[in-house]
Amino acid sequence: MAATIGKGFREIWRPKLSDRPLSTRDLPGRHGFGLGRDRGQWSDAYSSQFGKDPQPQDITSLHFAVAPDRVNVHIDETGFVFEGVDGALTVGPNFVHHAGNELFWKSNKHIPQWAAEHIDLILPNSANDFSRVGISVDM
Repeated sequence: MAATIGKGFREIWRPKLSDRPLSTRDLPGRHGFGLGRDRGQWSDAYSSQFGKDPQPQDITSLHFAVAPDRVNVHIDETGFVFEGVDGALTVGPNFVHHAGNELFWKSNKHIPQWAAEHIDLILPNSANDFSRVGISVDM
């Protein structure tokens, strides 16, 4: 938003509930520690997630800006502007990954183009359950 030059549009991400019902069978560790075969094991890392939806949510975001001297149209790989339950716009926790990988790394004029295209910074975001930091290199 602050990096947009000119008049801009950013697609707002609106979470959608999955049609897949919750099931205790999806809890991690359901086969062990004396809780029985059909009972889940409590895990702080997964306490808010009952399994993974087979179709992960698309968090990409269309972004364009028009200025007198330029036009910029692209798709942000990690959207970070969300509409909350009350309809208010919120900058979400994916902003850290977006700012680091897409604004700092991919848009940095001092980074060689081949590096920006084939190396990604991996920062905590919703696609990796906010659990990874690293670098990804396309071979």
